[in-house]
Amino acid sequence: MAVTEQTVESDSAKVDVDLSIGTRLGGVTVGGAAAGIVVVVAALARLCALGNRPLGAAEAERALLSLRFVQGQPTELTSISPLLANLNVLVFFLTGASDFWVRLAPALFGIVLVALPALCFRHRLSTGGALAASALIAVSPTFMLFSRSVAPAMLSTVTSLVFVGAVFDFVERGERRSLLLAAGALAVALTAGPGTYTMLLLLLVFGAGAWLRYRGTDSAEWNRVAAAVRSIMSQRDDVIQVGAVFVATLVIAATGFLLNFGGLQAALNLFVAWLRSFSLASEYPFWYYAGVLVLYEPAIFLFGLLGAVIAVQRRQAFDLFLVTWFLGSFGLYTLIGATEPSLVVPMLAPLALLAGRGVAAVLNFGETDEALRGLLVVAFVIPLVVYAGVQLTFYAEMTAQSVTLFLALGAAVLAVVIAVVFVSSRFGMGWRPATVGRGAGVSMLLLSLGVTLHMGWHLNYLAHEPVRELLLLEPASADVREMVAALETLSLDRVGDTVNMPITVDGRLTPIVRWYLSEFENVTVTDVVRSPDTPVVIMPASDKMPPLGDRYIGQGFRVSSRWRLAELTGADFVRWYFYREGPAAVPYSELIMFVGR
Repeated sequence: MAVTEQTVESDSAKVDVDLSIGTRLGGVTVGGAAAGIVVVVAALARLCALGNRPLGAAEAERALLSLRFVQGQPTELTSISPLLANLNVLVFFLTGASDFWVRLAPALFGIVLVALPALCFRHRLSTGGALAASALIAVSPTFMLFSRSVAPAMLSTVTSLVFVGAVFDFVERGERRSLLLAAGALAVALTAGPGTYTMLLLLLVFGAGAWLRYRGTDSAEWNRVAAAVRSIMSQRDDVIQVGAVFVATLVIAATGFLLNFGGLQAALNLFVAWLRSFSLASEYPFWYYAGVLVLYEPAIFLFGLLGAVIAVQRRQAFDLFLVTWFLGSFGLYTLIGATEPSLVVPMLAPLALLAGRGVAAVLNFGETDEALRGLLVVAFVIPLVVYAGVQLTFYAEMTAQSVTLFLALGAAVLAVVIAVVFVSSRFGMGWRPATVGRGAGVSMLLLSLGVTLHMGWHLNYLAHEPVRELLLLEPASADVREMVAALETLSLDRVGDTVNMPITVDGRLTPIVRWYLSEFENVTVTDVVRSPDTPVVIMPASDKMPPLGDRYIGQGFRVSSRWRLAELTGADFVRWYFYREGPAAVPYSELIMFVGR
C-alpha cells in the first residue's frame, strides 16, 4: 500500500511531541511523573540514616514522655504536642523505642510536605511552579533537618498548609467539602504545634485587611467570598456538620483515639507555649532568622522574594496571603524575639511556595525556545563559576588573614560571569533582555542550589564533632552512645546480660542521658548521690569529686555542646562556611561515669 503525503505528515506530527510538563504520556503527565520522582527522592533522603544523629535535649525530653506513657509509668503528656506524642506512642507500641522510630512521624510529615504543592496548590502555582516548590522543599536543609528531628514544627506546618489551601478553595468555589477539609485540618493543626497560632493570627489580619479594603466596593472576589459565607451560614445543617467534624477530629487527634485524655489539656497548652515563644529577652541575636534564611536557604530565599514580587503584581488573594504569612511571621519572630530554631519552618513554608512561582517564571516552561536559550547561556557560565568556587574554597582553607583579597577575587569572578552572559547573549543569540535575565536567573538558581545542597549535607549527614550549626544550638555528642556501649559491655560482664545491671543516675543530668539509659531496666534516678551500692554511678562533671570514696574510678563523656556563629568573623567565617571549622574550642557539658572496682 502506498504511503500518501498526508500519512507521512501525520506520522511526523505524532513523533514530534512537545515534552512539556503538561504533556501526557500513557495517561500520566510529565510534570506528575517528575513530582513523583521528587517525592521518592525526598523520602529516601529523609529516611536514610534517620537515627544516625543522637537526640538533642528537647528531642530526648519529648521522646521520654511518650516512652514512659507506653511503659505505663505515671506521665501526663500535657507539655508536648499531643499529636506528636500520640504518634510516637503508637510507633513505640508497634516497634519499640529508638532514635530512628522516634523520628519516623516527623519524617513522614516531611515527605507529605514535599508532595503538598503538587497535591493541593498545582492549580494556584501552575504545574511547573508546584514542581519547582516540591523540588526546593525536597533539598531544603531546614525542612530536611526538622523532618529528621523530634519536633512539632513539621506537623503543624503541613496541617496549616492544608487548612490554608482548603480555606481558599472554599472561598473561590464555595464547596462544602472544602470547608469540611478546612475544619478537620484546623483541628489537627491545633494539636500539632504552637506555630499554628501564628498562621491563624496572620490569616485573621489578612481577612480583616481585605474586608476594610473591599467593603462597599464592587469587587467580584470579595462578593464571591461574602456569598460563600452567607450560603454556609444560612444552612444550619451544614454549620452543625462542620462543627461536628472539627470537634470530633480535635478530640481524636488530641487524645489518640481516646487513649490519652491529657492530650486535650496539652492542646490548650500549645496556645500558652505560643505566647511564651515571644520574648523581649531572647537568647538569639536579632539577625538569627535572617541569617538562617540567607546561609542555609539561598535558593528559597532569593526565588521566594522574586515570587513575592510576582504575587504583588498578580494581586491574587492566595498569593498575597503567602506574602503576608512569610513577612508577618518573619517580622514577629525577629522583632519580638523567639526561643526555638524550629520556628524557621512555618515562616519558610509560604516562602517555598512563592519560590516555586519564582523558579517557574525564570525557567518559563511555557516558552521552550526562551528556556533553551537561557540554558545555553548557563552552559557558558556554570563551568567558570564552579571552577572559581573551587578556587575560593582552597583559598578559604589556605589563606592567612587577607579578607580583602578574598572579596576582590569574588568580585572579579562576578564580573567575568556578567561579561560571559552579556557576550553570549549579544553575539551568540541576539540581544534580548528577557533571554539575558532568564540565563542569569538559571545561573543563580543552580548556584544557590549548589550552596543549598552543600549546607544540607553538612547539616544532616556529616558527623561533625564538635557540631557548629545555626539550627543545632545544643546538639548531643556521639559520646553518649559510646557510654551506652560501655555500659552494655560492663553489664554483660557483671550480671550476665546487657540491660539488668543496677545504675545510679544523678537527677541533674539532661534528658539526653536519661533517654539513652532508658533501655536499661534497673536505673535509679536520685537528686542526691551519697553512698550508692550500685556498680555504676553517673554524675555531671564538676570541679569537685563526688563523695564516692576509693571504691569507684571515673571516665568522662561529653553530653552536648553549645556554639554561636557570632564568635566568627572574616576568614574564620569563610572557613566555617566551607568546612565547619572554627578557631576556638566549643564548650561541652560533660558527665562522669563512675564504675565500682
